[in-house]
Amino acid sequence: MSTMPDAARSDRIWNDPHTLLCEACGYVIEGLPSDGPCPECGRPIARSLPENRPGTPWQNLRGWRPMLTTWWLAMRHPLCTLDMLTANPPRYLLLRVLAGGPLGLLLATLLLLVFERESPTPGGGSQSWSPGSALGAIIMALVLGVVLTPVAAWLLGVLTWTEARGLVIISARRGTRVHSRLAHSIVRHGAVAWLFCGVGAAMAIPWLWGFESEWRIERGPMPAWTFALAIVGLGVAFIGFMTFEMYAWLGLRRCKFANIPNPNQTGLSVASPTAQGSARARTTLQKEV
Repeated sequence: MSTMPDAARSDRIWNDPHTLLCEACGYVIEGLPSDGPCPECGRPIARSLPENRPGTPWQNLRGWRPMLTTWWLAMRHPLCTLDMLTANPPRYLLLRVLAGGPLGLLLATLLLLVFERESPTPGGGSQSWSPGSALGAIIMALVLGVVLTPVAAWLLGVLTWTEARGLVIISARRGTRVHSRLAHSIVRHGAVAWLFCGVGAAMAIPWLWGFESEWRIERGPMPAWTFALAIVGLGVAFIGFMTFEMYAWLGLRRCKFANIPNPNQTGLSVASPTAQGSARARTTLQKEV
């Protein structure tokens, strides 16, 4: 049994990113019989083949039902979901818009409050801008919120993309291999946690509208529970962010040697002599989920 460390085999791994590796230990299984075990750790080779990753419903089907099913699966069974992932990142624009809507409205409210804050003038007085009434402020906030929602969705996309690049870089430094497209599949499935950030932002908005200051929005006093709601919303947003980071970390560990199909190869993987073994492996995984 080989005891060669991952770094010592890195030249063979990185020269060809599609080289078949044991997904448990990183041992090169290219050309080995698929019905045998890994010579390094004993894991069945069939379980490490790209055909053993069927993809999540969100990756295989379009529509809101597969998307919601996958979100629920990712939250309840994150490890099983990661074992199903393929290098086919799903579209997640709707997710970013749903999470970015409350964030855009929160940013719009903050902008209004900043604009309404009185500032001194050279003559000794003060000036500020105001829509003049609570109704006007609400309408203005909604309009600005719609305008800023794409901005918030874009920022969430940038954060998600940055996280995926981080997974690839960290994996390379550790001597493991997480493909770029697979990294994007990982973080996009974990991006469902951004919805918690949107919910947290929505919970903070009532407190901002009732914040006591010299701002000129005409509104009555807000109940004391709005402050408590804002604090809870901050906690919900923090939980969402940490859940996203935790899912990315799990993906980095779970998919550190994951194999993806070779685009230059037709049919089954080199290590797979028949399609029957691949089908059995896929059926076993689906039953585990």
